[in-house]
Amino acid sequence: MKTLVLFAGLLIGTSATAQIDSGGVVPPVEGEPVQVQAGIYVVDIANINEVNNTFHVEMDMIATWNDPRLAFDRVEAGSDRRVLLGTESAKFLERLWSPNMVPENAIGPYNMIRLKTTIFSDGKITLEARLAITLSAILDYRRFPFDKQILPIRIGSFAWNIDQMVLSELPGQTAIKPDFTLPEWSIGNIEVIHTEVSKPRADVPYSRLT
Repeated sequence: MKTLVLFAGLLIGTSATAQIDSGGVVPPVEGEPVQVQAGIYVVDIANINEVNNTFHVEMDMIATWNDPRLAFDRVEAGSDRRVLLGTESAKFLERLWSPNMVPENAIGPYNMIRLKTTIFSDGKITLEARLAITLSAILDYRRFPFDKQILPIRIGSFAWNIDQMVLSELPGQTAIKPDFTLPEWSIGNIEVIHTEVSKPRADVPYSRLT
């Protein structure tokens, strides 16, 4: 029986294009990196393509961080949270600082199936999304049909370095759907790895979750 091990990256967000002054996008707290926690729930893997070295995955993602500027009086508002869905959520995210995460090994565009943003009265923000995306992987079939493949999902921010944003795993939020099966494969484990990655023409590395 072949074995499949999934390395789960933990966030795909939307672009940060607002809360700006004359100097550009303004992070929540000046001089401190934003602590972003994230998790991913793998729903399905539709195709592992040994010719193109790709796989297609559908996954639910959650990310959370704090922006004190968005805090509000829950008594006055009548609730301790505000919930935005779909287009309303996307438009809201365009008007504030966000992690600006990208799937580094994506092949082509991804499909955003649904999107939800929750703003809590203390300024905490939770972003939830379901995406379907094709990702690249280095597949080795030399031991077929007893091969073992690792499917990486590498998530990082090309907008913010580690002095501006740090990624970490959101406890209890990374998993694979319990009844998920893939014909001819046995499913291994999900492993989460945090690294700091240097990129060309940049003095400070950025934070990556794999």
